[in-house]
Amino acid sequence: MNDLLNNEPVKRAQEALKRFDNSLNVKVLKKTARTAQDASLALGCEVGAIVKSLLWS
Repeated sequence: MNDLLNNEPVKRAQEALKRFDNSLNVKVLKKTARTAQDASLALGCEVGAIVKSLLWS
């Protein structure tokens, strides 16, 4: 498991995602994805499928 996934804020985000939809997962990319375009290329999906920020209230 990547060290990033062991950070408390990441763990809290993962738990919130699982409560919302158990089929969702956090993915760690091998390269930095500074833009939505970079992330979409790394994941093989459309740019519109990339979430750059999540907010919970």
